[in-house]
Amino acid sequence: FVLAIFPVLYSMTGGIISTTGQMTWLDYFNYSLATFTTIGFAQFQPVTPLAQILTSIQAFLGIGSVAILMYVLGRRISR
Repeated sequence: FVLAIFPVLYSMTGGIISTTGQMTWLDYFNYSLATFTTIGFAQFQPVTPLAQILTSIQAFLGIGSVAILMYVLGRRISR
């Protein structure tokens, strides 16, 4: 759900720029995926305050999701 909604939000705000030119839907999805997994790509950059806040929220959700996944898998393996 997070990976589906955030590219739409980034596209609506228009606050993400690419060093390679015009942003496409795939670019927004790549940026969203990179933010969610906290990898980060140098070719994309949030330039408006709203885009920066959305990026921070999505990164926080990504880190939290991975933490919950590791907790659940750890409990399941330890049984």
